[in-house]
Amino acid sequence: MSNPSLTSQFVDGVYSKLSARERLYLLAFVLIFVGVATFFIFDQLAASKEAQLSRVEFLREGIAEIKAGEEQFRILRAKGEAYQKLLKQNSIDLGKVMERHAQSEGITIDDFKEKRRVLDDDLSSKAKKAEVVVAYTQEVTIRSANLAQLSRFLEKLEKESSPVRVTSIDMRTSAQDRQELRFIKLAVTTYKLEADK
Repeated sequence: MSNPSLTSQFVDGVYSKLSARERLYLLAFVLIFVGVATFFIFDQLAASKEAQLSRVEFLREGIAEIKAGEEQFRILRAKGEAYQKLLKQNSIDLGKVMERHAQSEGITIDDFKEKRRVLDDDLSSKAKKAEVVVAYTQEVTIRSANLAQLSRFLEKLEKESSPVRVTSIDMRTSAQDRQELRFIKLAVTTYKLEADK
């Protein structure tokens, strides 16, 4: 016959000395302890599950925002790529275009002064030979024109398929007729994408 373990001997010894009422108290204590422990475990599991559900909901909201922004990003990227292509294919001779539109409006351009300016001038030495946006500006002087002629001339310039913008204008009107312009200084710029020099 095997010897009972020390723990079982202790439990049997203590338990046998308890009265019926004490045994009921002990049973009630054990049941309450097990109930509290079970409640605590399930409460922790529920809190953990709730935290996980809130994280999942947060992630779902983030994904929804990303999907909503994705379409806008594609539109902006397509516009950017189209404009970059336009800059790359820009082979306009700004002086000739200005002369053509001026002649069609009966305007005489007195002199042309061209300036070239690299807009991406903060490139590091490592990024040299990259493509950069270059602004070509024609500064011209027109001695006389009327307001209607000048307006049509500028409108034709800005309707060019290449990116052409009037960047500055300075004019003086005739003392006798405000519609008659005596001196017009005009800067017109076009933009091209070129290899950095």
